Amino acid sequence: MNYRPEIDGLRAVAVIPVILFHANLGIMPGGFVGVDVFFVISGYLITTILLDDLAAGRFSIVNFYERRIRRIAPALLFVCLACLPFAAMWMLPPELKAFGKSLFHALLMVSNFELWDDVSYFAAKNELKPLLHTWSLSVEEQFYLVFPVLLWALRGLERRTMFWIVAALAGLSFALTWPIGRIDPVANFYLPFTRFWELSAGALLAIGGVGRIDIPDRAKSMLAMAGLGGIILACIFLPSTGGYPGLATLLPCIGTILVLAYASPANLAGRLLALRLLVGIGLISYSLYLWHQPVFAFARLRAMDMLPAWSYAPLIALTFALAIFSYLCVERPFRRSPRIGRRQVFGFTGAGAAALIMLGIVTADADGFPGRDPELLAIRQPGIGISNACNGHVRPTECATKPEPEMAIWGDSFAMHLIDGVLASMPPEGSIMQLNMGKCAFPSGIAPALPDMARLWPLDCMRHNEEEVKGYLSATPSLRYVVLASQYLTYLTENDLMTAGGEVITTDYDRVLSEVEATADWLRSVGLKPVFMAPPPRDGRDIGLCVARTRLFGMSNAMCTIPRDKQRTHDAIVARLMTDISKRFPVVSMESFLCDDTRCRVQDENVAIYRDDGHLSKRGSIHLGETLGFYEAFALAAEKGCGSDADAPAGLCQMAPAKGSVPHRPASADVNAAKAPG
Repeated sequence: MNYRPEIDGLRAVAVIPVILFHANLGIMPGGFVGVDVFFVISGYLITTILLDDLAAGRFSIVNFYERRIRRIAPALLFVCLACLPFAAMWMLPPELKAFGKSLFHALLMVSNFELWDDVSYFAAKNELKPLLHTWSLSVEEQFYLVFPVLLWALRGLERRTMFWIVAALAGLSFALTWPIGRIDPVANFYLPFTRFWELSAGALLAIGGVGRIDIPDRAKSMLAMAGLGGIILACIFLPSTGGYPGLATLLPCIGTILVLAYASPANLAGRLLALRLLVGIGLISYSLYLWHQPVFAFARLRAMDMLPAWSYAPLIALTFALAIFSYLCVERPFRRSPRIGRRQVFGFTGAGAAALIMLGIVTADADGFPGRDPELLAIRQPGIGISNACNGHVRPTECATKPEPEMAIWGDSFAMHLIDGVLASMPPEGSIMQLNMGKCAFPSGIAPALPDMARLWPLDCMRHNEEEVKGYLSATPSLRYVVLASQYLTYLTENDLMTAGGEVITTDYDRVLSEVEATADWLRSVGLKPVFMAPPPRDGRDIGLCVARTRLFGMSNAMCTIPRDKQRTHDAIVARLMTDISKRFPVVSMESFLCDDTRCRVQDENVAIYRDDGHLSKRGSIHLGETLGFYEAFALAAEKGCGSDADAPAGLCQMAPAKGSVPHRPASADVNAAKAPG
C-alpha cells in the first residue's frame, strides 16, 4: 500500500491523549480512547497488507508473524529490560512480585487476562504499574492469531461476502459489550472478545473500500474533519467509567474510520494530520506508547506517589527522548536492516523473551524476594482476621474462635482489619465471630453501585447481609455484642446506590444514615447490643505505602504524617455520620489517640499503623488492639455508651490506652487521649 502521512499524524493524535491521560493532569480525561484509535488503525493497515498479499499470491503465515515480531518485539524487550534495575531498586516486595507477573504475562501477550484478575484499568493503584499498558498489545496479538487465518480461509470468496462475514463477527463482538459490561466491567475492558470489533472495524474499511465511494470532495473533507473532531471530543469529554467499551466507544472508532477513509492531501483534515510535527510523533508513537507508562510509574514510585503536576513536563520530555532513541536504535534497525534476517530475528527475540519470562516467573514465585528487608513486608501485611475464607461467607466453624461466640465483628474490610486487634486484646473467656465482605458494609437495604463491580453485585451484598448474616445473628443465642465497622465512603461519595428492590438511586446522606441506624435498631430488636467503630483518620493518601517507601529509601517517615486539616476535610462526611449515629448508638473512635490539633500519627511505639490509605496493617491492628484494649472497649461501649443521656447506650467514645497495656508515651505534639468508654 502507498504511504499516507496522515495516518502517522493520526497515530500522533492517538498517542498524545493516552500520555496526557496517564499523566493525570485533567487535560484529557478521556485520553484512554487513544487506544481505540490505535486498534482501528491497526485493523485497517494490517488487513490492507494481508489482502494485498492474498491477491498477489504471496501470503505466508510465517512472513506475517515475522513482520509482527520485527514491529513489536525488539522495542518491547528493550523497554522491559530497562525496567528491571528500577523495579529491583524502587519496588516493595509485593510490587516486585506483581511486576514479575506482569513481565512474563506481557511477553507471553496475555497481560490483559492477568489484569482482568486484578482491578479496573481506572483504579488509582494502576498508576504504579510500569507494564499496565501492555494489555492493548496483548489484545492486538490475540486478534492477529485468528484474523489472518480467517482471511486466508475466506480468500476464495467475493469481497462483499468476506465483508459481511467479518461484519457479522464484529457485530457479535460489539454486542457482547452489553452483557459482559453489566456482569463484569473489568472483563469487558480487558478481554479480547469485547475488543475484537474495534480492530475489525478497521478491517472492514480495508475490505469494503469505503474511501473509494465516489462522493464530492467537499463531502469527503467534511466527513474527515467530523471524524477528527469526534476523536478529539471523545478524548476531552468521555468519562472513565466501568461501562467501556460500549456505545460510547463508537465515537472515537467511527471518527477514526472517517479519517482513514476520507482524509487526504486534498482536504483540511489530511493536511493538518500531515504536518511534519504530527507525522514525526506518529513515526515514534509505538515507542512513545511503550515508554510513557514505565517513566511515569517509576517516577511515582521514587517520589512516593507525590509528584507535583509540573514534574510531568520533564517526564514527558524524557519519554520523547527515550522514544526517539529506541525508534532509531531498536525499532528501525530490526524492521528495515537487511543484515538482520529471519533467523536472527526469531533467535534474538525468542531468547530475550525466554530469559525475561523466566526472570518474571522466578520473581513472582519468590514473592518479590521479601528477605531483602522483612520489615517492608510487615508494614504492608494485611490483616485477614481468623481466616480469609470468612470474606463474603458466614462460616461458624471456620470464622469463630469458639462454638458459642460472645461478640461479632460485622462489616466490610474495615471490619476485617479490626479482627487481629480484637483477638490480641481478647480475654481468655472472650470469643468472637468474623462477619465481613469486601466493599460491603452491614446495611441490608442499600449497597454502593460501584463501576468496577458487576451490576448485580450490590444485590449479592444486600442478600449476604439480610439472609446470611442476620440469619446467623438471630440464631446464635450466645452473642451479646455486635461491632459494626465500615469505611463508609463508598456509600457516601459514590455516584449511585442500589436499593434492595434493584432500583439505582443517587447517593443520599439521609438514606445512608437511615439504613445504618436501621441495622442497629434491628440488632437491638433481637436482643443484641450494637457498637460502631469509626474508621481510622485518613487524608486520601496511601499512608502504608508512604511509610514503607521511606524505609526502602532510608528517609524519615515524617512526610507520611497526616495533616489534621487535610484529615478533617477528607473525613468530614464520615465524621458527620459518626456524630449523627452517636446520638442514638455508641460509636468508638481512636481519633483522639492518634491525632492532635495539627497532625495524626501514622505509627505508635515504632509500629507502623496503616497498611494502605485507611486499613490497619496486621501488626498495626495487633498493636492498637493491645494498647487500646479493643475487646473490652467495644464491650463497655456497647453496655454503657459514653456520656449520653439517651435511654440506651450512645455517645462518641474516644479510646485511650487500656490498663495493663504497654504504656504509651505521647509525642510532644500529641494531646492526651480522651477517657476510655464507660
